[in-house]
Amino acid sequence: MPKNKWQLQEAKNQLSEVVRKAQSEGPQVITLHGTDAVVVVSAKDYQKLARPKGKLVDFFRKSPLTGVDLKLVREKGVARLPASERRTRLQSWVRRELVERFGGRLLPVDARTAARWGAMTGESENRGRPLPVIDSLIAATALVHGFTVATRNVEDFKRCGAACVNPWVEE
Repeated sequence: MPKNKWQLQEAKNQLSEVVRKAQSEGPQVITLHGTDAVVVVSAKDYQKLARPKGKLVDFFRKSPLTGVDLKLVREKGVARLPASERRTRLQSWVRRELVERFGGRLLPVDARTAARWGAMTGESENRGRPLPVIDSLIAATALVHGFTVATRNVEDFKRCGAACVNPWVEE
């Protein structure tokens, strides 16, 4: 039977072997004081695990993916990265490929959306519960255009009055 559990010290001493076995035999578990602490998987297995499945895939296949403020969110996320080759690659992707892929489905923050956003955020601040800027912009866009927001953060979007769904949760 192939070995797939390693004590921490043993794994440190034989890291190359742990990695080789993860690539050839599957996940390797590293224990700390007898308790599973870390699982080492090959990059190929990790990519399989990281792929969206089930309800999430079905949701996005059926969705028109009207990319609302996706570009805005991505630009902010990339700008927060330290200067690096990865940041440069991601900036290129956001500025070119994302726009090409979603084409006419990216919506601007127009006057109606800005007005809705201003009213929504002002009222929320008056109640002592300010809304996150990006989430509230997305919510305002969805409300103006009659869209449903796909998000894990259902609570904030419901506070905004936007229809939302969490396709990451299996029902």
